[in-house]
Amino acid sequence: MRVKIRKKVLDKLKDIADRCYIDEICGELAYGYDENWHYDDRTVLLMRSLDLKSRMARQGLECSDDKALAAVVLDDLAMDLDLDYDPDDLWDAVAALTSCARVFHKGEFDDDAFLKNIRIAEQASDGCKVSVDSILKYDIRTYPSFDSDSSRLDPPCIAVFDSRMVFPHMECGYFKNFSVNPYVILMMKRPIEKSHGNVLAFGCCLGYYAYMASQKSDVDSITIVEDSEDVRDFFDNHILPQFPNEKKIKVIQSEYVEYASKIADGQFDCCFLDSYQDIVFLPVELAIRKILYGFVNTETILFGNDESGDMVRRRIFDMMLYSLPDKQRADFCGRYAPYVLKDDRLYDCMRKIFAGIEISEPEDVDYWLDSRNFFDRIFKSKVELPDKIAFESNWK
Repeated sequence: MRVKIRKKVLDKLKDIADRCYIDEICGELAYGYDENWHYDDRTVLLMRSLDLKSRMARQGLECSDDKALAAVVLDDLAMDLDLDYDPDDLWDAVAALTSCARVFHKGEFDDDAFLKNIRIAEQASDGCKVSVDSILKYDIRTYPSFDSDSSRLDPPCIAVFDSRMVFPHMECGYFKNFSVNPYVILMMKRPIEKSHGNVLAFGCCLGYYAYMASQKSDVDSITIVEDSEDVRDFFDNHILPQFPNEKKIKVIQSEYVEYASKIADGQFDCCFLDSYQDIVFLPVELAIRKILYGFVNTETILFGNDESGDMVRRRIFDMMLYSLPDKQRADFCGRYAPYVLKDDRLYDCMRKIFAGIEISEPEDVDYWLDSRNFFDRIFKSKVELPDKIAFESNWK
């Protein structure tokens, strides 16, 4: 990939680099806090949020109770973490998070059918440990924005909970951690709505998707492929028997890519793929998506906002920056550090796939950061996708 040194192209890259920098701060606020961090005096928190709302009203600015509460929580969190950023940039990040923040109120998930009807007892075996996890009152978490922009590079959305919430959690090995938490419930809504006919699903987890999709009248069957024998056994023995539509569901133990390579177009009406379970799963997901990409009679349905696409997008953007001479890159990327991972085979693979691409207009930047366009090139390429990605970061 090559970038022409033109002012309007450099300005476009600078705008994106600045957004990435604010996104980096947002990420530290959203994900970097100590999970034991919480408010000792919740009365003071509420009084401060009401005071903020009153002060804004005196300035002629509207602010809901929820936004005021979220702003105070994020403000306190920024101070508590003592982040080493320029104060103006830090508060820009707080403002960006506040603008899309929301408060989840007591009882908001009480009517969820899975949480209400499926009983999952705490237990541990050689392979799996099932327990109860919780979100504390005034704790923060991320929640899905359902942004349909295929070229987004946006900060996460923040949720504040005004009551404690308890939900089931499973650990199976180092990388398999599953929860039926608010994030999962919200992110599953769209995939469940889109599911129809004979469904193929990769990954069993605690069975939330299978339970909810199996209740739809337009879903005839669900074939679940699970690569972990421990997860499959737990689901078969403890969860599936509680499903009212148990007969619709069949679980197959198989390595994911191996199974995907044997299915035919139209064998299933749609395929549900848990997009980006973990960075270690990314090569597996990309391999499956490449197989499904050529299908016209099987719809691919992704969990989430295509976080794996965001990872690929970030590497493509970094390629654009690395193609610049040092001086031009330093002129507008002083605050933004392009990065790859140690032994980042995905980055090396992207360089081969996008070799020969020239960025000469701002529109070219947008085009190649659009997931529809870069995945089209990736999945049509004969370059072999990586089978492994290290997860230890290596900032350049």
